[in-house]
Amino acid sequence: MMRISEKGITLIKEFEGCSLTAYP
Repeated sequence: MMRISEKGITLIKEFEGCSLTAYP
C-alpha cells in the first residue's frame, strides 16, 4: 500500500474523483 508510484497515485486520485462525481 505504501509502495505506490506517481502513476498509481494519479490513477487513485482519478478514481476518487469519479467516486465523488458518482456519489456527490
